[in-house]
Amino acid sequence: MEHDRSEKRAVEILNHYVNNVSKEFNEYIEAIMLVGNLSNGSYIEGPGRDVDVITVIKDTTQNDISKLILAKIDEINSFFNYDVPISKTVYKLNELKRPFKTEIDFLLENKHLIEVTTELFRIHESGILLYGSNIINELPVPIREEVIYFNRLSRHFTMEELSKNPQISNILDNPPINILVQIIITNAFKHYYYSTNKSCSNKHEIANKMKHEVSNYRFQNALDLATKYKINPYNELSKLELDELKREYFELKAWIDAEPVDSVPLYSS
Repeated sequence: MEHDRSEKRAVEILNHYVNNVSKEFNEYIEAIMLVGNLSNGSYIEGPGRDVDVITVIKDTTQNDISKLILAKIDEINSFFNYDVPISKTVYKLNELKRPFKTEIDFLLENKHLIEVTTELFRIHESGILLYGSNIINELPVPIREEVIYFNRLSRHFTMEELSKNPQISNILDNPPINILVQIIITNAFKHYYYSTNKSCSNKHEIANKMKHEVSNYRFQNALDLATKYKINPYNELSKLELDELKREYFELKAWIDAEPVDSVPLYSS
């Protein structure tokens, strides 16, 4: 069965989710917010697209409600043939506020806690309230020390997952192009922040921002190629471009493994 990844389909899935979850879990919902490409106007039809929704539940809500909402997301994604999947991102309100929870067990169900600074940046950059209370302005903007702390946790979490799932290492050693592109772009987000103290989570804009604001970025060529693919997912890169992208990916991967999380790969001036 072919997938319908059009923007119209993504909006249909989004509306279905908001309508159903807001009715079924109304007493528990604090806010439902849209972030990412649907909210900032950069949605382009293609594989690997998703509906970036952040669902926030009230602090008094029992944990099993979060699990029920996550199960509802699975149900809706299945109903819509996983055409444009809804992201499984559910927080309690206090988990998005200081003091952030810092003692976190490295379990998949806690991944959202490790990604809290990333999600807060996305909320402040492109967040649109779809339902509930307008909490955006009351949420904190992460500071550098917090970003470093949670990036370190994320690195440890990844190492734990690699140790438990050797097949992930095999994928990273020979990644399909969509994963390779995702890794290059998401690392550029971090490098942009650590270079400028400004956040950017727009996958279509980051290459241009790095080019003009971090002019000696070592992996600009890889970022340009990754962005070219991201913007035109149905147009294959040439063999020369793909070989170059893979070569730089492995250089980036080796560099990351050897450096602190807040380091930035720059050419010497």
